[in-house]
Amino acid sequence: PTTSHERHCTKDYLVPGTDITIPKGRIVKVFFNSVENDEKNFKNPKSFDPDNFLPENEPNKFAYMNFGQGPRACPAMRYALMTQKIFLAHFLRNHRVVSSPKSNMGLIELDPKDGMFAIKGGVWFKIEKRI
Repeated sequence: PTTSHERHCTKDYLVPGTDITIPKGRIVKVFFNSVENDEKNFKNPKSFDPDNFLPENEPNKFAYMNFGQGPRACPAMRYALMTQKIFLAHFLRNHRVVSSPKSNMGLIELDPKDGMFAIKGGVWFKIEKRI
């Protein structure tokens, strides 16, 4: 992670609400540490708190930019997702995920106190090697 990004201005840009124009060709350095630590963007910005990203806390989706945003986001982030998918495909080719005696096969309830996608009672399963 980093604390700033540099961008190359591709056309003259008038900063909204000012009389400042960034000329075409200028390198613009964007520091975002103050944006990440602003209570307008996150409920609890000074500490590691995953609840900062819950929808009910209305996080600014562009305020956390350590890995970049959009097409210039950190390539390692996309690589990590691709690696996880390859691992999962390889693993599932050789193994099966089956229900266990503890599996809840009835109505699934979300547990709001444990996070966004936490299921009450947990998710129980067994892994079996394919023959």
